[in-house]
Amino acid sequence: MSSDHGKSWHKPKHGLGSKYGWAVAADPVRPEIWYLSASVMPRLWRGEFEPLAHQDGQAHAHIYRKVGDDSWEQLTGGLPDPLDYLPYDLVTVHGCPGNVFAGMANGDVWHSGDYGDTWVRLPFNLGGVHGSMVII
Repeated sequence: MSSDHGKSWHKPKHGLGSKYGWAVAADPVRPEIWYLSASVMPRLWRGEFEPLAHQDGQAHAHIYRKVGDDSWEQLTGGLPDPLDYLPYDLVTVHGCPGNVFAGMANGDVWHSGDYGDTWVRLPFNLGGVHGSMVII
């Protein structure tokens, strides 16, 4: 993370422990608020990475929020605990502070309108989210 336009960088890991991170997003109006999707750290299996994060139904993932210099905090507020499917994308909406969408590997989309305090699963399924998601 850089707070000086990329002149210096640091890893803001406090509150995460050993995690395998994937998607990240920042609030468009309050850029000091960050969101991260992460799972348990990959294990070695026969000399290769075998991340649970990418195993549908077994991702053991969570969504985290960081505000300024505070530690990362795990968000629940209606989300399954743990998430069985990795949130492959987190999307915030320009001009709509506090709104964040999480697109899951199984196609479910979760939404929070209060900076991640509470979440609802939207009433549709995209069939799978394995890359970027665009909210219009």
